Amino acid sequence: MNTSSPWLLRRGGRTVTALCLTLMLTALGVAAGSAKAGLPSKATTTGAMAATAAYTCSSSATPVTFWGWVPGFSNIVNSFNATHPNICVTLQNVGAGPVQYNKLLLDIRGGKGLPDVAEVEYSALPEFEVTNSLANLNQYGAQGFKTDFSAGFWSLVSHGGGTYALPGDAGPMGLFVNQTFMKQYHLAVPTTWSQLASEAEQLHKAHPGVYLTDFTPVNTELYVALLWQAGARPFAWSGKTVTFNYDSAAARQVGNYWQKLINDHAVATEALGPPMFKQMNDNKIGIGIFPAWGPSYFSATASKATLGRWRSAALPQWKAGQNLSANDGGSAYVVFKASAHPQAAATFVEWMNATMPSWKQLISPPSSLFPTFLPMLNNPLLAKTTIPLACSSHYFVPFANSAAHIAPGFSWSPFEIYGTTQMDDAMQKVVTGKLTIAQAMKSLQQTMDSYAKQEGFTPKS
Repeated sequence: MNTSSPWLLRRGGRTVTALCLTLMLTALGVAAGSAKAGLPSKATTTGAMAATAAYTCSSSATPVTFWGWVPGFSNIVNSFNATHPNICVTLQNVGAGPVQYNKLLLDIRGGKGLPDVAEVEYSALPEFEVTNSLANLNQYGAQGFKTDFSAGFWSLVSHGGGTYALPGDAGPMGLFVNQTFMKQYHLAVPTTWSQLASEAEQLHKAHPGVYLTDFTPVNTELYVALLWQAGARPFAWSGKTVTFNYDSAAARQVGNYWQKLINDHAVATEALGPPMFKQMNDNKIGIGIFPAWGPSYFSATASKATLGRWRSAALPQWKAGQNLSANDGGSAYVVFKASAHPQAAATFVEWMNATMPSWKQLISPPSSLFPTFLPMLNNPLLAKTTIPLACSSHYFVPFANSAAHIAPGFSWSPFEIYGTTQMDDAMQKVVTGKLTIAQAMKSLQQTMDSYAKQEGFTPKS
């Protein structure tokens, strides 16, 4: 990219000001509540709120312990304690994602050591539900918050008439589009999957060294999100009965679609993370199929050359005119039955995830979470937010629309910590040509049915 001065970058005949460069150098981004393995550290953000001094609780306040790993949660805890003097929340970070989950599961088995409240990713939530260790929050008023969240997110935390967590942050799906790339190759931002496939095929045929987009063989929660959007429901469970279904008509539609693009070498197959981000930096991949948190990871490794090129867009649809999306990542917040003070713990969870005072802090640095709380999703504050890679464009608008249109009726399995590893392994074989997606899904079906039996469940076809 040519520069006309040290403080001015030029893109497509239009200027990108030094403000974008300043922001880029500080790597503003959206940090997800998810703990994604294999990705670079979350980008730091500009305008970071100064850490507030710890609030001193009254000795008579009801104690509540909270395990969570997102930066900035200390601000949330201090704000809650300051406005709820009869409750005193103490934050502990025992590790992110699986590190915390392993400790929680050991404490559940041992019958002691559990916190009152914990952060749990949506995909891991059923694994804790089946332990019968989570409090049903309906008895503490959770149902009163149901309409504050989209049906898609509420369905992730409710099961069998109970509500076992409140939704927190999210990863609604969309596109991250390099405008310079699209203009260079005379491409339109695809609004349907058929349009994306057609453009991908034509582009790579004419320019073998570049790709419209990427099929990642890791972070296969992203692939599950694509199944979700198409209407596939690969997981279901009730009591000790579990269903794995990777071969529905909708699942085959998604699998056949991507298999053809892979066979034709019309998409890149780089892992989500530095390998893919390098290709995006080098103008070799034009579109990232990302959840809302994706650019925060990309920002950590993005080159100055990509500054201002990127814009967000809606996820393509299987049928023109539809408006369906899905989610990849994000966390919910549970209260354990073992809590000595479940009402106080539930009060904190509800305030943290379903009030504007909390979310005004959560969307801000250093937490920078993407909300599921509809009043914040619909708030001008979110709509006006910008990120450096997209410069002055309103990056969050398509993702806010996506979050409001998450297809409902989706459930994760009680074994997704194990299942995600198995799917990652299977998809590695797909991109190296050892398996087709159809073969990988058949193998995965057998693996998960076998695992369910080992865990004392009855698999159901």
